Amino acid sequence: MLKRWFGRAQKPATAAIPTASAAVAWGPPQTPYRDYFNVHLYAVAIGDLEPALRRTYLAGAVPATPALVLVSGDAWTSAYVEPGLARRVGFNRLASELAHALDTWVIAYRIYAEEGMDVHYFQGAAHLDRLALSGDTLLDEPLTPELFAPLADVTACLPRPQGQHPLDCHFRLLAALGIVDAALTWAEALARHQAGAWAGSRLLSG
Repeated sequence: MLKRWFGRAQKPATAAIPTASAAVAWGPPQTPYRDYFNVHLYAVAIGDLEPALRRTYLAGAVPATPALVLVSGDAWTSAYVEPGLARRVGFNRLASELAHALDTWVIAYRIYAEEGMDVHYFQGAAHLDRLALSGDTLLDEPLTPELFAPLADVTACLPRPQGQHPLDCHFRLLAALGIVDAALTWAEALARHQAGAWAGSRLLSG
């Protein structure tokens, strides 16, 4: 089951893994626990990102099928990935490739409704950290706000407050970094694009 979500190499075997008795230390999430397959890239214009996405994520897309919605914010460009595509491609590997190729920060996450989360933080060629939640067991999470100091002051978010669900902490951290509309599913992002809610958003197909 874990292999489905957390395909990347784990931390060294010496890293402590929470025991089952200590696994649940929070209440229900306040954020809707739904399927999210999103990638956020720092300081990359949509025009520069689109060809990189066509070489990576879209290489596994079904021809002529809507696959990605791209939205540019003040500092971050967000890519909302169609769920079928997100499950077919090497989601985290491709996010790492984008971070390296574009020499930027990338935050990529696969969240499965009520099941778990797999979040990775990249900067250029470096894999900085991850947040991995399977059921009620938290395997990894970022602990130090200094990790994100080049981007923003996130001392109010990290370490995660005791009792806060990791899902809520994840989206609170993204908001502190200036990433808006992070908690959108593919269907919601597609609907907003089609309604013209975002200026300059793009729909990319396979």
